[in-house]
Amino acid sequence: MRRRHVALVALVALASRGIAQEGHRVIIDRFGYRLGSIGETVAANAGVLDATLRPVPNAIILWRVDDPAIATVSSRGVVQARAVGYTRLWAVVGQDSASAIILVKVRVSGNTIDFSPSPLRFEEDGHRLLLRIQLLDATGAALADLTRMAGPCRSRNNQVASLLPNGQVLSRGTGITYIQCTSRGVSDSVRVEVGQGPAKVGMISGTDAPPQLPTGDTVRARARVEDSVAAHVAAAADTPRVAVLPANAAAVRADTVTAPARDTNRAEAPGVPPKSSEVASMPQQQQQMLRAARDSAAAAADLRVARRLAGRLITVTANASHTTHSARLTRRISERRAGLLAGGTMSLAPSARWLASGDFRVGTLAGSESSDGDLKVTEVTGQLTYWTARWLGLRSGYTLRGESTDLVLHRWQFVNITALSRFALREGAITSVTALSLLPWGSFSGYVDNAGRPVAPSATSLALETGVEFHLGMVRAGIMHSSERFAFPALNGSARRDRFSTLRIRLGIETGPRNQPVSRR
Repeated sequence: MRRRHVALVALVALASRGIAQEGHRVIIDRFGYRLGSIGETVAANAGVLDATLRPVPNAIILWRVDDPAIATVSSRGVVQARAVGYTRLWAVVGQDSASAIILVKVRVSGNTIDFSPSPLRFEEDGHRLLLRIQLLDATGAALADLTRMAGPCRSRNNQVASLLPNGQVLSRGTGITYIQCTSRGVSDSVRVEVGQGPAKVGMISGTDAPPQLPTGDTVRARARVEDSVAAHVAAAADTPRVAVLPANAAAVRADTVTAPARDTNRAEAPGVPPKSSEVASMPQQQQQMLRAARDSAAAAADLRVARRLAGRLITVTANASHTTHSARLTRRISERRAGLLAGGTMSLAPSARWLASGDFRVGTLAGSESSDGDLKVTEVTGQLTYWTARWLGLRSGYTLRGESTDLVLHRWQFVNITALSRFALREGAITSVTALSLLPWGSFSGYVDNAGRPVAPSATSLALETGVEFHLGMVRAGIMHSSERFAFPALNGSARRDRFSTLRIRLGIETGPRNQPVSRR
């Protein structure tokens, strides 16, 4: 009788499960879970939605992992780390399922890898040096000798240098590479520099022919050391030839200049360079006049180049910024990361009204222990600005931003339409800048609906930028603060919110005339 009762309960449970699963969809609230030590546990959170996207209460979810050697999961969705590596977690309901990545990455505190010597420097290829590698604990005591161990260490570029089984590093070609070692969760590297041996010592005298000196005369000599690609300077020796002429046969060399010459009738023939012997025989005052004419011709050429560049202001700046990315993923889950990004900006102003610019930044934003790890950021932006007045401008731009962790890779793409104003202070040495941007179109691959399709941020997302710029001759600097706010439509009862806050410092140079104020129409 008892067996019949148990069988009846099981049949009712299976029937109810089948009814509850028909037309339903499984979702997991995270793209992945990170476990920092062997034995650490984390509770996965999954839910079931019906055809109208309403939560199904008391839905029965079956859990499994692809590789139980990396992690295991209980019937309640509690994941436990077993070994370092990746695997995938699955939540299954009927014919539907959802998955998340499980990353087990052990955090070892205090252990370091010591390299000796550090860095390694080779004057040229074909040489060997013994590299001693030790794993040390927090007190400096040796835990393991990695010098001759196969597996933990390798060269990133064997074309430059390779690590031999006996612990020696062999230089193979000119360049820079690193010997990287990983042991017990600790990873570090040592820099290897390989130069190129000198091929010859060259005499720099302005001519390929050996210098010719009259008896008792002197000349300043310079020498350079070259390899096959003129890319390295090192110790070398050579003996250049110097010809010494008798005193009565001396000829003084002079720079070739364009100066008036005379024909056989002593008439001037402008534009014909005089012979060296004629220059040497000229009085000192006339030689100075020839040098002045040469300098004047060079100055005229520079002026012609400057006129061709008139109205074309080119600015190149390097920038460093402290950026914070905060995200509210659900009502209960939020993340915050911060770090330094570095990059550069180049802008071209073909006229006082138009300005085109491009910007590039890259760096890492460090996350808390509760987040999915550090966020590697790469960003490229292009913008075009039109100044309707000397203080008011309109700008449009496009930004492509990539964000990656050990678990996921996401991409942001968005357009900005901006109204910006600038006001000159201290006769243009300081300029205040304010910009308000509407982000009418954008996409983000990290926010998807129940069908797995990316959900775009709201067209009312905004950005605000304020700061000051400084001008001193060709030097240009600035400090700016910007904030971007992205709002997303609500899904499953909660809506995602993202905010990027950046404090940026820029320093660079500009060439060409400064833009003149634009007259009102």
